[in-house]
Amino acid sequence: MPQHAQSFVGIDNVRKAYEGFFEKTKFNIELEIKEILPTAPDWAFARTNSKGTTIVDGHGEGSEANQELYVFQKVCGKWKIARYCFSTTNPSPTQARV
Repeated sequence: MPQHAQSFVGIDNVRKAYEGFFEKTKFNIELEIKEILPTAPDWAFARTNSKGTTIVDGHGEGSEANQELYVFQKVCGKWKIARYCFSTTNPSPTQARV
């Protein structure tokens, strides 16, 4: 569920979107786990923060800072990401000028 874009639905669409994204983007990101909470035997969520830089082909380097929410489901005895969303914690351009 990226900002400023529609959600990707279904395994094939998510895989295609992320393969394209990771082909064009290089990361230098630190991830901090803030919370992991099992909610049922086969469900859990994790809340994280990340910050660092990315380099996107044709767009150069940029600052990244996000908060993320992962929902995990245990499928056939293995934990899988069932849902994922994030939002930026970078200041908006208006806030950056103040």
